[in-house]
Amino acid sequence: FILFLPVFLISEGRHLPGMVFNPEAVLAIAELAIFASCGAFILFVYTVRIIGVTRANLFTNIIPVLTALFAYYTIGEIITIEKFTGIIIMMAGLYMAQIHFSSRKKKRR
Repeated sequence: FILFLPVFLISEGRHLPGMVFNPEAVLAIAELAIFASCGAFILFVYTVRIIGVTRANLFTNIIPVLTALFAYYTIGEIITIEKFTGIIIMMAGLYMAQIHFSSRKKKRR
């Protein structure tokens, strides 16, 4: 939030005086910022402890895929051929990185 606040103020600051803040929307954004972000960070740290930082960082690349699938199932977002191609490319890259990682791990033993 703090990182993007200056960008927001520069790009949208002129509209700020005319904005009407809905208390429900502000509360929802605050809940997302506090609980979802903290929960994600705690789960990531837990995952790093289990599988290591190198492998855990590989899975941060899957976030856009999960977001697209979640949007498809919850709000009916259409998965276009471009999105599907991106999902396939990302999954192939993740698979290749995992194969490379596990083959390097076996060579060390």
